[in-house]
Amino acid sequence: GYSTTKFALEGFTDVLRRESLASNLNLRICSIQPGGILTPLSKAVPQQLKSWTENNSSNPFCVGAIKSSTTMQMVLKNESILNFLMMVSPKLVANYIYVASIDVNPPYHYVVATPLMHILSFLLRNLPTFLADRLSLNL
Repeated sequence: GYSTTKFALEGFTDVLRRESLASNLNLRICSIQPGGILTPLSKAVPQQLKSWTENNSSNPFCVGAIKSSTTMQMVLKNESILNFLMMVSPKLVANYIYVASIDVNPPYHYVVATPLMHILSFLLRNLPTFLADRLSLNL
């Protein structure tokens, strides 16, 4: 669900930019692609996942949800590690939005993520699919 909509927005932005160029419209179109953002909502997700798995134990997606919940709970215990390795601040995302709004020639995509998440994203996009799948299972 969530990842699918993020990917759809990237495709939509690319098509919109190309169609505006083909129509000779003077538009600057780019996407801001934030990774995880450390907010009160993100801190509540592990407990919400845990509650969902308890109420939907026969759902085939429970195994993955339990793994995600456990990993997130472990990471959230040490917020400084979380900030450094996995999630960015809302202020950083806002800064990227501001920069994109005043940039005369913005890049097509602004990826707002920690260095570790940039590396993981690169690997997941460029490794052969069977390796990327195995890597994502161990995250």
